[in-house]
Order: sequence, then C-alpha cells, then structure tokens
Amino acid sequence: MKKMTLLVLGLAIALAGCNTVRGAGEDISAGGQDISGAAQHTKHEMHEHSDDNGY
Repeated sequence: MKKMTLLVLGLAIALAGCNTVRGAGEDISAGGQDISGAAQHTKHEMHEHSDDNGY
C-alpha cells in the first residue's frame, strides 16, 4: 500500500509541472528538438575543426 501511495504521489508531482497530457507532449517534443539541435551543432563544429586540421 505504501508503494502505491508513493507511486501516485510521485506521478502527481511529475504531472503537476506539465498540467496536462498535451503539455507533457509539448515538453517531450521540446526536449527532443533541443537534443537534435545540440547534435547538429556538434556535427557542424566537428566538421569545421576537421577542415582546420586538414583532415
């Protein structure tokens, strides 16, 4: 019973930041876009540095 109470409490706290399922989806989407942007930035930086080193 204590585990179920803690689980429900944890989920309630987690969902409170998102307010709605739609909000949660938007948060997840924004996180994915940030990761994608960081990967593209890293790829671009690596390409620039490889050109500088003659590789």
